[in-house]
Amino acid sequence: MRALFGLALLLVAGCTVAVPGTAHREALAARVSPAQSATVTANSHLAVTVPEGAVGTDATLSVRPSPVALLERPGFVGAGEPVEITVDAPLRKPAALTFDGQGGPEGGLPVLLRHDPAAGWYPIEVGEPGKPLVARRTELSTHLAGWLTASASWVPRRFAGKHEPPRCGPKPDWAQLTEPKDDLVTACVGAEGEQAVLTVRNNRTFPVDVAVPKGVEPSVKDQADPLRRFLGAEHVLLFGGQELTLRWPRPSQSGSSAVVPRFTVAAHLTHMVAVLLGVEDLRGQAALAVFVHRCKKVVDARESAAGLGALRECAEPLADEARARAAATSIAQTSGLPEDAVVDMLRVMGSVLTFYTPLKLPTDRVPEGPDANRSVVVRLTGTEPPPLDPAFVGTWSQHAGGLEIRASRTGRVSYQVQSAGLPEFYAADLKFEVDGPKALKATVTSTNDPGKPKGTVLTLRLEHPGIMITGLRQENSRWCNAVTRQNGECGA
Repeated sequence: MRALFGLALLLVAGCTVAVPGTAHREALAARVSPAQSATVTANSHLAVTVPEGAVGTDATLSVRPSPVALLERPGFVGAGEPVEITVDAPLRKPAALTFDGQGGPEGGLPVLLRHDPAAGWYPIEVGEPGKPLVARRTELSTHLAGWLTASASWVPRRFAGKHEPPRCGPKPDWAQLTEPKDDLVTACVGAEGEQAVLTVRNNRTFPVDVAVPKGVEPSVKDQADPLRRFLGAEHVLLFGGQELTLRWPRPSQSGSSAVVPRFTVAAHLTHMVAVLLGVEDLRGQAALAVFVHRCKKVVDARESAAGLGALRECAEPLADEARARAAATSIAQTSGLPEDAVVDMLRVMGSVLTFYTPLKLPTDRVPEGPDANRSVVVRLTGTEPPPLDPAFVGTWSQHAGGLEIRASRTGRVSYQVQSAGLPEFYAADLKFEVDGPKALKATVTSTNDPGKPKGTVLTLRLEHPGIMITGLRQENSRWCNAVTRQNGECGA
């Protein structure tokens, strides 16, 4: 299970190089027993030792040329050819793979790789430039020794690239999408049964921290709950190309919800470390993300350069296996990566960061800009009309007239109309609906006024110190509430 992260280190211009050495084109073997150790020299740089007591019965340590092709990656210098190492008995103690580290490129970092049929090549141990490296393993298969050249000019290219936008089917007519001006994420809205479904895709190769609306449960493919929730209930770390899904039933009241992606130092450095270590498996990236986000100085950093220094402080102690193992348990539980694999990854991370930190890595300032430019906004039209502005609700009056507006969007108006003879008094029941900021539309539902029959529409506007009504017998009439009338601001 350790073979869950492949090596993508040092993809620089040029081709893989193999340092000349003594290559064995035939199988080499040595007998080993419970009381006797054995050593086989694979080539002039690599030797394999099975110690005394490592097996419970007589066995054979074999080293033979591997059919696996030499690692073809620019920036990697191989110390000989790949070899397949086997012991035909279970190992009670680890075998020692010793790489002398001599004869490689100047300043190169010694590394020992293991090949897994599913995951490809991945590092199991790194050393120090110019010094021997020993990897102790109970899992033996095809291995390759070599060096990583001292360059990081390729890293910025691993932050480039975009993804295809998500695809959604027909959307409900009550859901409207406003896409962001910036394309840090892309989005679409579709339908699933009676629900509106918003899909948001990270349009970059690096992770982004996405703030989601409160009270809406997000789901992310290939992210179990512990990982999805490790930033909190209202934030999700969305890895490159991943999709976030949110669902809403149609609400009773209209409203809007926003999904806001943010570029953070911690997310930036999570991707940088994944690139340096060649971590391509999602669980491995998640394990790195959990570790990086638990380094408080990284989370607090405003610039990647400062965050990188802080991350090195957190990572350097993990070159010690005991410390790496102590940190691995909770990270494994959150990320889903097996604990042994987390231990290997943390140990390698500490050593590789120590090697690369002095080099030129991409440490740009965190991009800034208004959230609105990056936000995905969904507006949902409710099944009920929007509530009335509370400033309208209450009792209003004018000379010989009264107006009641209820929160239930119903009300009643009474008024007088001057005529050649005596004044005439009328009353009408009204149904209100919002007609814009500080405005209502009132429809007459019943009345005794033949001049303003049922269906007549009135307009009401809040205009201090009262309400102006347009459409009654008086073309424009002002209505006051008790406070403005008592203060002498309104009325006769």
